[in-house]
Amino acid sequence: LSIFFCMQGRDYARIKNSATNTIIAMRRALSLGLDPSSVNSKKRCIRGLENHSSDSITRKRLLERAAGRRVVLKEQSAQRTSGVNDPLAIASVSILNSRLAKERAALNGERDAEDASHIQEGAIEFSSMTRCETSPDV
Repeated sequence: LSIFFCMQGRDYARIKNSATNTIIAMRRALSLGLDPSSVNSKKRCIRGLENHSSDSITRKRLLERAAGRRVVLKEQSAQRTSGVNDPLAIASVSILNSRLAKERAALNGERDAEDASHIQEGAIEFSSMTRCETSPDV
C-alpha cells in the first residue's frame, strides 16, 4: 500500500512564503543582536530553517554537503578503478564526513527531549491541581 502526498501549488507557495518570512525574521533578530530562536512563536517555528539564519551559515552548510558528496564520489571512483564493489566502504566515508550534522541533530534531539519533559511536568502539575486523571504518556 503506497500513500502519495499531493500538494497544491498554492499550498507550496504558502509554505515557501512562510519559511521566507521566518528566515527574514531570524536575520532581523540577528542584526539586532538577538538569538534567532527568539522568533519562535505559535505562528513561527525555526526548526529546519536554522541553517538559513545568515548567508555565511547557509554557505557553510552547502560546502559541508558538497564535501560529503565529493568524498562519496571519490570512494566510488576509486572502487570502480580497482574493480571493487564495497557499499559499506562508501557508507563509511559518508558517515565519517557527516559527523557535524549528526552532532547538530543530537543536540537538537536533546533540546527537544528537555522541552517535552518540561511540558509533561507542566501537564502533570496542572492535572494534580485540577484533580484531573491523566494517562502516564501525557
